[in-house]
Amino acid sequence: MTGYERNRQAMRRLYERKSGILVTCEWYAGVYANQLESLDDREREFEVQLARYRMQADAAAEGFANVPTVYFDFGRVAWLMALAYGCPMIRINGLVNAEPLYRTLEEAEAFRPIPRIWERGLYPEIFSRIEAFQERHPEIPITISDNQSPNDVLTSILKSDEAMVPMVTDGDRLHEMLGILTDSIIEVNRRMETVIRNFAGFSCDRYLPFGMHVSDDNAAFLSPEAYAEFSVPYAGRLADAFGGLAYHCCMGQQQNLALMASTRGFLGFDAMPDFNPVDRILSAIGGKGVWNVCNHEYATLAERKTRIPDEAWFRDLIDRARGRCGLLLNVYHPERESALRLAASVLEHAERTTGQAVSP
Repeated sequence: MTGYERNRQAMRRLYERKSGILVTCEWYAGVYANQLESLDDREREFEVQLARYRMQADAAAEGFANVPTVYFDFGRVAWLMALAYGCPMIRINGLVNAEPLYRTLEEAEAFRPIPRIWERGLYPEIFSRIEAFQERHPEIPITISDNQSPNDVLTSILKSDEAMVPMVTDGDRLHEMLGILTDSIIEVNRRMETVIRNFAGFSCDRYLPFGMHVSDDNAAFLSPEAYAEFSVPYAGRLADAFGGLAYHCCMGQQQNLALMASTRGFLGFDAMPDFNPVDRILSAIGGKGVWNVCNHEYATLAERKTRIPDEAWFRDLIDRARGRCGLLLNVYHPERESALRLAASVLEHAERTTGQAVSP
């Protein structure tokens, strides 16, 4: 069995059992491009993805649980579906952004489903890059591009505050739009599944052995009442379509953690412990899924001479989470040797804590 297959199977066991610990390791791969550079230069995006793939493969060869893959979305552009539905693109500060298509709910009465949505916006370029890359590198597994949740896309197409008012007053039109957007998300991903020949699943970042990964950043500011009605049911539809759902949300979403974990087909989330109380995270996940934890989000703080969370940070999480959920610990340091040392220390503590080997 290859290391790639071994790690894939280890990830599957983690998510199936919703218990245990796996440790991956990452460092700066040596090549960087912002979103606009990636969009404007496909060879640059290929270079970045290849460097990232080789870094992941190196970490796997060192005994960590990395599953090396690549993906194409110009550095995780979050506006792909919104752009496909006609939102004007904004190019700003190295980022690809979008203006809302509709400024009021009345304007949004014009919203209609677009068939073959993969032929709109930036999706044709993504599919073209997938085809070109896999012709050159058929041996490298490819995952799908970024997926924002239906609610995230809704508040990209319709100005956010205008979308939030009818969540309190009368949400019938919003439900119609959310149903259409959910269908489009399913449609795009099914298309990618058929186009990608060496298919590595429905996750655009860290490997997910089954189910779909979505970014649901609106969980950070929606009330539990709004989130329960206008987000959870549509996430559940994605889980039904793809065999489960794992969430990403930036920063803090503590008021909605339990609702996320109640989603039909819930697989896990990456709730950030510096923005959400750890006890609340563990209470919400409660053996229902995998807590995907990474100190990578804090790495840019090092540029301001602030300490990157270290072994003690991970050790505390391991001790507090023991037996309460599955743990996927993604250990990052900009320098390779420092990253490997830190990841090895984290893995050693995980093995001592559980009393068994937790490496793949």
